[in-house]
Amino acid sequence: MAIPTRLANARRATLTTCLCAALAAAAGTHDGAASASVGGARGPFSFIDALTPGKTSDADRARLATNTIPVTSCADDGSDGTLRKAIEGAADGDTIDMSALTCSLITLQSGALVSAVPNLALIGPGMGALTIDGNNAARVLQGENIAIADLAIAHGVELTGGGGGCIHTSGDLSLMRARVATCLEVSGGYNAAGGGALVEGNLTMVDSVIALSKVNAVYYSAGAVGGGAAVGGTAILRGSIITENKADASQMPSMGGGLYVSGAITLRASTVEGNVAHALDAAAYGGGLQGMSDISVLDGSIVSGNTATSDTSWTYGGGINSGITATPTAATVTIEHSTITYNTVQSLCSACLVGGAGVRANDSITAEYSTFDHNDAKCAAVASACAAGGGGLWSLGSQGISSHINLRNCTVSTNTAVGGTLPGSFGIGGGLMAGNDEQIFLHNTTIGFNHASLSAGGIAASSPPAQASELISTIVANNDVDTGPNDVDVGLFANSAAFAGSNSLVMSAGATVALPTDTLTVDPGLQPLATEAGATTATHALPAASPAIDAGLNPDWLGCDQRGYPHRRTVGASIDIGAFELDGEPHLFADNFDGLAVCPPAP
Repeated sequence: MAIPTRLANARRATLTTCLCAALAAAAGTHDGAASASVGGARGPFSFIDALTPGKTSDADRARLATNTIPVTSCADDGSDGTLRKAIEGAADGDTIDMSALTCSLITLQSGALVSAVPNLALIGPGMGALTIDGNNAARVLQGENIAIADLAIAHGVELTGGGGGCIHTSGDLSLMRARVATCLEVSGGYNAAGGGALVEGNLTMVDSVIALSKVNAVYYSAGAVGGGAAVGGTAILRGSIITENKADASQMPSMGGGLYVSGAITLRASTVEGNVAHALDAAAYGGGLQGMSDISVLDGSIVSGNTATSDTSWTYGGGINSGITATPTAATVTIEHSTITYNTVQSLCSACLVGGAGVRANDSITAEYSTFDHNDAKCAAVASACAAGGGGLWSLGSQGISSHINLRNCTVSTNTAVGGTLPGSFGIGGGLMAGNDEQIFLHNTTIGFNHASLSAGGIAASSPPAQASELISTIVANNDVDTGPNDVDVGLFANSAAFAGSNSLVMSAGATVALPTDTLTVDPGLQPLATEAGATTATHALPAASPAIDAGLNPDWLGCDQRGYPHRRTVGASIDIGAFELDGEPHLFADNFDGLAVCPPAP
């Protein structure tokens, strides 16, 4: 799918709960940190030891020589030298080495390749050089703990609901410079899980891709989980891509168009884009990512152009969704130095709720140095009582007073929440929406140009009993609703909202919203959203004449503004309000030698 130029540069609830529980239970003892290695009595093989680009290193090959089985034939007839013969004869901890092959394709003729040993590694000449192809006839590979490097896996098909269109592991799956693509998992009378891969343990991906794969739950009582991959344990991705996968269900929920993960998810410098979670007559969760535990999106990761959509029911989390409605989850979505953009939640329902187009969390959201922009929560049937909320972010606040939205050095811009036009419908919290009695903490953040059809174009807030939210050195401006400007207003079911703090700028607020007494109400003159050269995320720059210049605070002793190194957070007489510091010249002493807060390069 097309990516914005800026980014190119830089019965239902019960069955859903059972499905999640089954995947979580399948993780067994695999609920710790995701393993990146495969090993047994004959010695481990670690892909994380070879993080440099290119093929597996000569040193790694030498170390593995005593445990290596070479493949010399590109046939699949089970004869000596073939991949099938090598896997059948492998012992625990062996490495199958295909790096000397000169063919570009091994096409399977006799069904899936099945490893009978606990640990097996496969090495090829490069994921662009050799593909193991399932011939659109069967799953490609299955086993317990499997590691794959410098190899592509494609065109696997699994039609019984057993899970894993291309790969199924009962333990861990490690991918290093590997590609899993164009795979299909279709359910019979069972749930469909893992279009590209079903991993009952942990998934680790380094410089790898899962793409163009699909789970299709055609039976009325079957759900669709993990278009790209379904993971029972944890998932760690580094420098990897999950793209253009789909989870498609009929009368049961669809969860995780790109990835569904029961345990924690960690993305580092990775991209999740163009994935879809779709349900015909049920809910859809997590167009890009669906997690049931903590989700961390870090180090310049991008979640872009993903969609959660239903023809008749509610949809949550176009880009990222944490938890499901039937299961309150004590988990946090953490976004750092990353971008959540152009994601969508939508439904054709006559009366339902869609929300959290960028991020929807059952519990809390914490973000810093990040941008949430152009995410849309919308009711596709205009003449309906459908309701929409939290275009950029929505935290449901399932843990009550302990749940929160906490943003610092962030930009929330150009997101929308648009409901239907019939009585009972609404669109609130174009930028962000907090659950009832949930605190919002906004420090050095800019929230601008968001839109909601009914109320709270920028922020939909509510106050916990005797505990106000907090607004410090933050701009909330140029947000609107159908009837005019509306930057901050009360949230769903709330009657009032109160903010403590100081040194902020809010152009307009609802009548029952209490802001800090020194809050400015003038136009800050925000410039168009842009990503400066060298910056990881987009910001709204301030003109020299802005009333936000030198009018802020730095409560968290931030060294950089949102753009990161080398743009200092404090320049001139004082700090500027919002996420951007005018004339934030290079920081000469990142180690704090000049007495300013440390402004280190991004990871």
